[in-house]
Amino acid sequence: MKSHLHKNLVSLLLLASTAFGSPFHLCGQTLDSLEQVLSTGKLNNAEKIDVYKDLALGYINDDPSRSKSFSTEGLILAKEAGDRKSESVLLYYLRSSYYVSDVYDSAAVYFDKMIYMARNERDDEGALL
Repeated sequence: MKSHLHKNLVSLLLLASTAFGSPFHLCGQTLDSLEQVLSTGKLNNAEKIDVYKDLALGYINDDPSRSKSFSTEGLILAKEAGDRKSESVLLYYLRSSYYVSDVYDSAAVYFDKMIYMARNERDDEGALL
């Protein structure tokens, strides 16, 4: 029962992030809740990657250093899982975090990595990422 409620909470938070754009900028509590869910250690790797992506996006403008941290952690998991789409998204968030921090050389490095992936990787259906 507890696991079912936990999965529903994660699903609800992830649904809110996609259905309403990014509510994280409007409500810091949502980011805190996602961090708490992440800290439980009860998520599988795919769920962790999704939460890291949501946290990285949520913190990009207001706390770019935290966004970088969540992007990096998610990127490590995405690479281990072979999740190329999430890798690409997290590289974009890393690039954006450096860009809003006025660290343009690092932003350019992550942009180049992201573009390389987009040009050279294909998803399961053969479409470019």
